[in-house]
Amino acid sequence: MTFVQGGENGGETAAPTATPNWVQEATPIRTPEPVVTTPPVAPEPELPVYTEIYSNKVYLLYDVIALNYDLKVPAMMIDLEIDPDMVADTNEKYSDYGSKKLITVKKSYPDPRADLIVTIFDRTTGDIVEEYDFEQFNQEHEEQTITLRYPRPLPD
Repeated sequence: MTFVQGGENGGETAAPTATPNWVQEATPIRTPEPVVTTPPVAPEPELPVYTEIYSNKVYLLYDVIALNYDLKVPAMMIDLEIDPDMVADTNEKYSDYGSKKLITVKKSYPDPRADLIVTIFDRTTGDIVEEYDFEQFNQEHEEQTITLRYPRPLPD
């Protein structure tokens, strides 16, 4: 290797240094040009097909709805859309902003007395398989899904 140091008076040439024994010259490796590929497309997962066995929109007021269904092939999905009664609350107060006039504030929230219980029984024994108690609602519209992943127990 040769190093040249430039300056106003011309360049000085530095003496080459000896290459150590542990360094060997090599021919540069030629790398291929990168190949542009598209990422593989993941197949869409197959969604299981469920049969709808009951669909109804009801206003419940201390009502009971009973359905019989023999679940032989799990899973059973119970989709609930719950719209509890809403309570309106109106208050008058002085505004914290601007002219500090008396303003009316209206709030609505789910009725705290609203309650829904979904109980799933084993028809042959009368035992409770699952029970879901929706005691407190926080929204005007709630969606819940209950999933049963096992059939009723087989008789001994």
